[in-house]
Amino acid sequence: MLLSEALLQAGDLLAALSAAEKAIALCCRSLRGNLEAQAHGVVARALLRRDGAAAREAAEAALANAAALIERTGAKTLAPARCEWRAELAAVLGDDAARAQLLREAHHLYEQIGAPLQALRIGRLLPEST
Repeated sequence: MLLSEALLQAGDLLAALSAAEKAIALCCRSLRGNLEAQAHGVVARALLRRDGAAAREAAEAALANAAALIERTGAKTLAPARCEWRAELAAVLGDDAARAQLLREAHHLYEQIGAPLQALRIGRLLPEST
């Protein structure tokens, strides 16, 4: 999963997708729902970055899988990241209001879980009016 995230951040979307799919299969077999959820997040973001709005359905499915895993495993520390992932989808779809709301939610959740650097990073992405 970490490799897929690194590849995504490096901009190698095809390799990120491949690594994420492998991570999903491995995590599913080894019952690592928290890591599997993160891999679904990589899939969603890689698809959106590669295909834009055309990837909406596939990205929404990956995000739904991640949300279900986060809920089932109780991985509350992934809730802010899930908001970030959804904000990226909103941005691709041109829904600036939803993007801003999701980023505000992510910011709040990062503060709640005691992740001040992540909260600061998200705070910098928020529109001035928030």
